[in-house]
Parts: sequence; C-alpha cells; structure tokens
Amino acid sequence: MALVAPHYHVGSFDDDAAYVLGANALTHGAGLTGLLADGRPLVGYYPPGFSALLAPLVLLFGDNGLALRMLSAAAVLALLPLTWWYLGRRGLGDWSRAAVLALLALNPVLATYGSMVMAEAPFLVLLICWLAAAERWQRSPRLAGPVGLVTIAAGGGLILLKQAAVGLVVGLVVWMALRGSYRRALSALVGTAALVAPILAARAAAGIPLAGARYSSELGTFYHGGLVDRLVHVVPQGLDQFVVSALPQALLPSGVPPLPVSGPVAIILSLWGWSVPIFCAAGAAVWIRHHRDAAVTVVIAYLAEVLVYPFVNERRVVLVLPLVAAWYVLGGGWVVRTVPLAAQRLPRVRRRQAGAHRVRPGAWRGGAAVAAVLLIVAPLVWQLPRDYLFMGGQSSSRPGGSPYMALLARLGRPGDVVETDYLSTTALDTGHLTASSAFAATNAYVTGADHGCSNPVELAALRADRAGFLLVAALNKPGLIDSPCLMDLASTSPWAVRLLRTDVDMASVFELIGPGTVHPDLSDLTAGAAKSATGAGGATELTWTWPAPVTVEQVSVAGAGAPSGSGVVVQELRPGHGWVTVASAPTANLVASSPAGVGIRALRVVSAGTGGARIGDVVALGREP
Repeated sequence: MALVAPHYHVGSFDDDAAYVLGANALTHGAGLTGLLADGRPLVGYYPPGFSALLAPLVLLFGDNGLALRMLSAAAVLALLPLTWWYLGRRGLGDWSRAAVLALLALNPVLATYGSMVMAEAPFLVLLICWLAAAERWQRSPRLAGPVGLVTIAAGGGLILLKQAAVGLVVGLVVWMALRGSYRRALSALVGTAALVAPILAARAAAGIPLAGARYSSELGTFYHGGLVDRLVHVVPQGLDQFVVSALPQALLPSGVPPLPVSGPVAIILSLWGWSVPIFCAAGAAVWIRHHRDAAVTVVIAYLAEVLVYPFVNERRVVLVLPLVAAWYVLGGGWVVRTVPLAAQRLPRVRRRQAGAHRVRPGAWRGGAAVAAVLLIVAPLVWQLPRDYLFMGGQSSSRPGGSPYMALLARLGRPGDVVETDYLSTTALDTGHLTASSAFAATNAYVTGADHGCSNPVELAALRADRAGFLLVAALNKPGLIDSPCLMDLASTSPWAVRLLRTDVDMASVFELIGPGTVHPDLSDLTAGAAKSATGAGGATELTWTWPAPVTVEQVSVAGAGAPSGSGVVVQELRPGHGWVTVASAPTANLVASSPAGVGIRALRVVSAGTGGARIGDVVALGREP
C-alpha cells in the first residue's frame, strides 16, 4: 500500500469524492434525502454507509485526503489477521493460510483499494466477520440470539457499504434454506430488508430509482430490451469477462507494464493465468466437500448478480478476494497432491515407459514450490508499486488543488453549473453544482447507441443542464481526454471560450457564452481588441486596447507568474481615472470583476518577477458597445 499510494490522488475515481461529499453532508446534519454539494440527494448514487464511516474523520480532519485514506489502510491491515483466523476455523493449515495471506499482501488490487478513499477495504473486513457470525448462528439453538442479530446487522451493513452486497445476502439466505434452516433464512431476509428499507424509501421519496441513479443510468445506457435479452446476450459476455480477464487479472495480473507485454515471459504468464479459474473451481469443490458453509453459495449468488453488469472487471472480484485467494491455494494444493497419485495409478505399460524417469512425489512438490515462486510470487513482486488501474509508473489524475479546479472555484457563484464527466470530484473541489448530460450524449455516440458528435445535440444537452462552465480533461486515464468530441466542439464553437488550458491532466476550462447559454449577453472582448506585449526588468506586461469603451464583467488570468516574483496584477484604463488596479494575487490564477456599468478603454495584466515571468490565458468577458 505504501508503494501504490503515491500513484493515487483523491478525486481521481469520482466515487471517492462522492463518499466525501456524503460525509460532509452527514456532518452538517443532512438526512437521507438531503442534497450534496453537487446538487444530488445523499442516497442518490450510493448507500450512505461508507460516508457515515468517513464522517467522524471529516469532523476531525476536514477533507484531508491522507487522513481519510488511513481508514482503508487500517481495514486492509486488519483483514490479514482476520483472514488467518477465519481460515483457521475452516481447518486450513499454517502453510496454506500463509500462502493466502501472501497472495493478499502482494495483490495490486487490494493494495490499490487500501490506499483509496473507497468502501472496498472496510467491506472485506465486515464480510469476514459476517461469514463467521452466520456460521455460528447456524449452529446456535437460538433463533433470535445475539449472534443472529449480529449476522442480520452485518448483512445490512454490507449493503449500506456496497449495494452489490445484495447478491451476497441472497446467497446466505439460499444456504440457510438448503440447510433446512427456513426460519433463519426468513429472519435474515426480513431483517436485512428492514435495515435497507429506509434507503429505498428515501430514494422513492426523492424520485430516484430504487437501484440508485448511477446503476439505473448505466444499465439503461448499455442494455436494451427485456430480461430475456439480457440473459441471452449480457450474461454470457459477463461470464466470459469474469473467467478470461477479471478473475485472472485480479489475482495474477499479466500483460501490463512493468510486466512484459510480449515475448516468451508474457506468453507464459498469460497461459499461467488460466490456472486461476481452474484452481479456484477445484478449490471451491474442496471447500464444499469439507465445509459446506455459506461461502460458496454467497460467491455464486454474487457472481450471478455481477454478470448482468456491463463492466465485469477486477473491481467486481475484490469484494470476495479473500475467498478467491483461499480457493486458489486449496485448488493448487489439490493439484499438487493429486497429480503424483494419478500418475501412480496409470496402467503398468505407461509406468514401464516412464521407467527410472518417473518423478517421485517429493520431487514433484518441490518442483511445484519452485513454479509457484517463479509464476506467482516473482510477477507479483515485480509489479508491486503499480496501481492496478494503470500501467507501471503511471499515476491517476490530480484534480484536488489543480489549477483548473482552483480557477473554477473562483468563477461564478456556487449555484452555477459546471458540465463535467466527474460530477462529485468537481463539486468537491470547486463548490459548484455539476451535470453531465453532454458527456452522456457523447458516450452514447461512442457506444453506437445514439447520434454522432453533433454540435446541436451537445449544445442542447448543455442548455438542458443550464451549464455555465465546461471542464474537459484526462481525469479517468492518463493521456485520454474524457470527451474529445466536447473538446473539439467547445474549441471551435462561438458558444464557448477557453479560460484555461493546462498540462496537468490535459485540462481545459471553458465558459459558455452568447445566445442560448446561461450567459447570453457575454462575449469575448479580448478577441476583438488590439493586443501588445512588453517586458522589462523581469516583468511581463500584456495590454488589450479597444477603439471605444467596453463594459468588462469578468477577467480571468490563468498560468501567470514567475519562479520568483511578486505575483500578478490586473489593471483597467478608465476614462478620466487612468490605470486602476482591480485585482492582484500571488498565485498563477485569478478572477477579477469590474463595477457594474463602468466602461474601460484598455486592460493590462502584469506579471512581475525574476527567472522568466509569463502570462498564460487571459480572457475578458463583457458587453461590447
């Protein structure tokens, strides 16, 4: 986790920012239908369980990302001894348990979530406790004793942390019914439903689909047709993604730098990846034979749930990762023990052909240990610092404290809408309301479900959201703009003016102006002014002059400053008053406003300092005479 943590930045996942927004709302006394800073209800996207866990930390430390990340790190550290204890109760020996913990400790997915402000790590801790409590409840003669109440409460807590836990709870109910414990199964179902009912009621009251706005939106975007259509087309695709990609990559990643992407080693690691589904299936069979507890039905029910989701990736596997790792180890152990025995039972003619070259069981086990080190431990150690979402050496976007978020925070009023692909992150870092209809339209184009990249369609979506600003950046993946369509349209259309461009996350901030926007009377005054530049004594000075007085309402300066300087100054030439300073700041970005109705003849921006003063993007918005 310590090696992976520097590659992750809070807000780069958007979900993490949503949890922090929820925690902020809870600390201010918001109810389940209370609005977050981005304008959505608290229960709109996710259940509030993880936000509730974060709330005490937010009270103590505010939005300090490091403090919030410590919750996930502590959960992973607690998970390791808890898994050791849980597997010991299942009769696994010390060597098997040590192998499972090694897989978890070296796992890039678990290390990533252990460094993020995300619910996965606390979820896993509660999952192990829930499974242990359920097993004890099954053996207890009391139906409504303390252990039963703990099991029901933990099941409800899992759903409040991650909505995907619904499948896990269904798996537990099925297991109890198969064991003939019908009253316990009914109690678990009714009790858990009662704990979740307030969330469903709050969503219904707020006009939100019971599955939540995000899941409903994504399922509606990618799925068309009825249930049969999904079972026929979506589930096979999801199963293929799970077996071929998600499961192997979650446990034994391959083909991602710093691991080789081509050549003999890459081919060997890729082929060895097939050991994951094979060994896990064998390990699950061994588990059923010896234990017949809830773990298997829980995982099967959860898998049935995630197969109807459009993206089956490592994030779906991590919620049951300790069990998957245990089954992999059990399956591998079964193979190591079974192959020599099977070889001894071959027909005598084959054993004669083997002759003196027949491998003894001890040598076979030694070879298996060497293979495990070369094919499992070595590749995992090789890519230790890698965030599983990226290639080796890559890091996530850095929205918090970035120039583009800082500029947006200074622009307009909190009620002004920023169109962005990262709704929660932008709201958290700027204080603005956010919307994403235009991004959803371009995504529909990418998936082939709708129109092409169309100026009228995208503009209509921006108007529907009443967007005043637009943020386009590489927030999800390094070097990949989240909407090239919107970037091209905004850069070439009269309804948008670029206020900032930055190498940090390849970001551009646009303000939407002119007819049909929420700023219908504004125009880019700098575009029609005469521009001059001077530089002396370490200072850089840019001046824009108009032939007649203009009314400037907003001046934005981005990317200005010097390695060692006194800051940035904005001045206006007002008839009868000379040059008047309207704003100054030591930072690279500032926004200035002029008194209403005051006309100016010229605008001057000065960046003073040594080491090469510079001025980046300067835009004056207002009304032409």
